[in-house]
Amino acid sequence: MSWTAQHRRGDVLRELAERLEQREDHTLAPVLPTTVPAPFHDHRDLVGALQFRWHHRLVGLLEQRLDADPESSADRAGAVSEAWAEAARSLPGLRALLDAQLVDPVDPEVGEAMRRATAKERQLLAAMAGIGGRVDVRPDSRAVSAGRELEQAARARLAERPEPSVAPSRVERVPRGSARFVRRLREVLAA
Repeated sequence: MSWTAQHRRGDVLRELAERLEQREDHTLAPVLPTTVPAPFHDHRDLVGALQFRWHHRLVGLLEQRLDADPESSADRAGAVSEAWAEAARSLPGLRALLDAQLVDPVDPEVGEAMRRATAKERQLLAAMAGIGGRVDVRPDSRAVSAGRELEQAARARLAERPEPSVAPSRVERVPRGSARFVRRLREVLAA
C-alpha cells in the first residue's frame, strides 16, 4: 500500500469515526455507507479497519487497568469488565456499529469476519482476566464463553453508569522548542 493510500485510509477512518461519535442516539444502529469509500476495497475491509480501531482502544485500556496488578482473579475480572465498559463509553458510535454488524451484517463476509473477531476478543478478555489460557488462532470455546460473560458484565456496568465517572483527560499541545516543551521533555526522560 502506498504512503498516500495509507494516509487516505486514516483520513476516511477518522471522518467516519467522528460521524459515528457525533450521533446523539447511540441506541439506534448506525448504517455503513452503501458505497465503500476509496481506498477501502469492500465493506469487510472497512469494518475490519473499524474493528482494529476498537481493538486498539480496548487493549490500551486493558493494559492500563491491569497495570495496577490486581492480585485476585475477581479483581482482574472486574478490571477487564471495567476496561471494556470504558472503551464502549469512549467510542459508543463505533461500538454500536460493530454490534449491528455482528447481528445484521451488510454481507456474509462481514458477518463471518465479525464472528471471528468477536470470538478472539472474548478469548482475549478471558486471558487478560486470568480465566482462559493464551489467545490462539483457534478460539477455545471455554475461554470464549468466559469472555462473553465478562463482556456481559461490562455491558451491565455500562447500563448502570453510561457516562464516565471521571472526565477524560485532554492532551495539551505544547509548541516544540518552547521552554515548557523542553521542561516537560526533561521531566518525562527523568521519570
